[in-house]
Parts: sequence; structure tokens; C-alpha cells
Amino acid sequence: LEPREAAATSLYRKIVATGAETWVEVLVLAASDSGARVRVPGVNGTQGEEADAEPLDGLLGHLPVVDVLMLTTGGYEHFALRGAARILQAGRVRLVVAEVASKRSLQWVANTLGMNHYWLFDQEGANQLS
Repeated sequence: LEPREAAATSLYRKIVATGAETWVEVLVLAASDSGARVRVPGVNGTQGEEADAEPLDGLLGHLPVVDVLMLTTGGYEHFALRGAARILQAGRVRLVVAEVASKRSLQWVANTLGMNHYWLFDQEGANQLS
């Protein structure tokens, strides 16, 4: 998922360049806890934009297993994880990689993943946080 049209296009080009387009899909969507229209902040001084948002449970719920769930949500981790509650509770996500924007978000992510029996490590993988 990539909510910004230009970034989604760039991401898709990179996927095609690696030959992975047959098993990787790029959707122009934001991850959230409900289907809605959301404001996505701009990057590098660009104007923000509106994007459609959907819960990950609805988008990924049909899959028996999600190998990797990578979140770079810029401070909106709690919305994305709330929208993935069912697949996380069922243990159907093998690995969650999350870039966390703040200490407050880190605490929320740690609590959410910890109560679903996931372990949380720092970016070097050296220190277990939960």
C-alpha cells in the first residue's frame, strides 16, 4: 500500500525492475482502522493529498499467511495496526517491520504487538523491546 499516487508509481517501477510484479501488488491506499478518505501529509515540503484508506484485515484477510507486513505510516501506526487486529490476533502475520514515529507510537505499537505474542526489537535487532 502506498497512499501517494506518485510514490506508488515509483514503487511499482522498482518492483518491475526487480521482476517481482507477478507476486507483488501496489495499491494506492492508506492503511487505517476503517474505510475512509484521509489526508496524507506531504513529504519533502510537498503538499499533502487525500487518499482512500482501508483496514488491512479486509485487504489481507483472505490470505492464509502474510509473510511480511511493513509499516511506514509516519505516526499513524495505531490506525494501521487497529485495522489489522484480526490477522495479528490470529497469528497470520509472520513478521511485522514498523518504522515508528515517536515514543508514544512506540509504546502503542509495543503494547499491540506484545499482546498478540509478537516480539519487538530495535532497528539493529540487538535489543528486544517487548
